[in-house]
Amino acid sequence: MANAFEVAPYSIDALKRLLRQGAKVSALVVSRKQHTKYFRSYFEALMAKTIVSEADYIDRDYLEDFAGYYVRCFPNYARRCRRLHFFNFTFSQDDFANLLASPANKKALARFQKGYLGFVVVKPLPETIIGRTCLRTYIENDERCFPITRHYEANLFGIPLTVKSLAYQEQDRVAAACATSALWSVFHGTGKLFHHHIPSPVEITRAANVFVPSSSRSFLSSDLTVFQMAQAMRSVSLEPYYVKASDEYVLKSTLYAYLRGRVPVLLGIDLYEMEKGKAHFDGKHAVTATGFRLEKPKPEPHGDTKFLLRASRMNKLYAHDDQVGPFARMVLDGVQITIHPANKPPSKQTSLTTSWVPRLGDQVRAVPDIMLVPVP
Repeated sequence: MANAFEVAPYSIDALKRLLRQGAKVSALVVSRKQHTKYFRSYFEALMAKTIVSEADYIDRDYLEDFAGYYVRCFPNYARRCRRLHFFNFTFSQDDFANLLASPANKKALARFQKGYLGFVVVKPLPETIIGRTCLRTYIENDERCFPITRHYEANLFGIPLTVKSLAYQEQDRVAAACATSALWSVFHGTGKLFHHHIPSPVEITRAANVFVPSSSRSFLSSDLTVFQMAQAMRSVSLEPYYVKASDEYVLKSTLYAYLRGRVPVLLGIDLYEMEKGKAHFDGKHAVTATGFRLEKPKPEPHGDTKFLLRASRMNKLYAHDDQVGPFARMVLDGVQITIHPANKPPSKQTSLTTSWVPRLGDQVRAVPDIMLVPVP
């Protein structure tokens, strides 16, 4: 049992070390991931104090991907993961060992449950190491709302723990296509709501490519088309409701309506890196809308009718972004950027901020393109 776990005081350096050890990768791989930069601020907001590293953890989603892809690869990939648990109070290795030796201590068990912040599964892969992640959200209030969350149970050496969250993971670029992680988080939201099977990333990729010509590779590293994402939704007996997201009024009203109804929304965006006021196209992307914030004091009158819509108070969107982290902030600040589409005249588009770290420019902004809403 001594080697089965490690208790460490939380710090971003301790988190990086445990990620590196769990995935058996170099410090460079961990340090250059946007996730570690995002986790720094996220765990500060959650006031994390202690990490418990659980060795030899079997994760169902990774095991499905392992059986569907990695077991057939030439390299000898490991099939067991490491799971990191986070708590908002301080305790030592001996304190935790004593708790395991006396599981009848109800007061101590209650403290562990109350202070539990969630977990991160570390996958033993060369690059995409952030597996199934369920972390407590930012504090909810009258303005900030996370309606897509559900309760996840974790058993830590016999200690029952629960966290209210929505599952997240980094996109595996080898065994899954772009947008697969966003769809996977969507299905974790609709699975309990509409009572359907929650497929693994490999299963989602296969379902999305049912009607792709057989000459194409089944595990794609390129973008999924809207048709393929819609097909993945139909594979779990849901119908995709397609909405164009370029109009800010439509974007806010659609997001507010379905998120308040506890239905997650897959948001397709175009990413632009801003450098000295110029927008450079950085590719298409998909995120799962999971929450919002109504920070504006009053609704804004719309159009000639001056209709007052509560959704117009929305100024922030929270989304599972597989390249950043869970509940990543996107600010609807109304900033318009000039884009230059191929073979088309320049146009101004309303954009959102992102939590992406720019490679060369000042910031990375997102231009909303489409929304896919999974409905029965």
